[in-house]
Amino acid sequence: MGRKTTRREDYLRIIAQLSRKGKVRGADIARIQGVSRPTVSVFLKRLAAAGDITIDSHHNISLTDQGKAVACTVLDKNFTLYTLLVQLGVPEEIARQDACRMEHTLSEQSCLALKKLLEKNPAPE
Repeated sequence: MGRKTTRREDYLRIIAQLSRKGKVRGADIARIQGVSRPTVSVFLKRLAAAGDITIDSHHNISLTDQGKAVACTVLDKNFTLYTLLVQLGVPEEIARQDACRMEHTLSEQSCLALKKLLEKNPAPE
């Protein structure tokens, strides 16, 4: 699963976000994704086999270093896009949804360019 997939990135981003609040369980991911627990379980097994996550004996999910690297990249793109859209006047909820869709197709070069733009034009306080 070394190749980039939207679903993989979504799961790793969600796991990273949930882990900031505490333990991560498949049920939490299922609720956020709007899918069944068995669907999540199947994909989590794929992520574990690919080396992106570990699942302990209590079914708690953790990112590996490899999974963290992917999640950090996706979170960074998401934050950059969200911030830019909000600064452009897009309502926050729409900006959040659009950033989640756009993060998967944005290249590293374009993300860096957008970050530079945001640095030159910081949000008014």
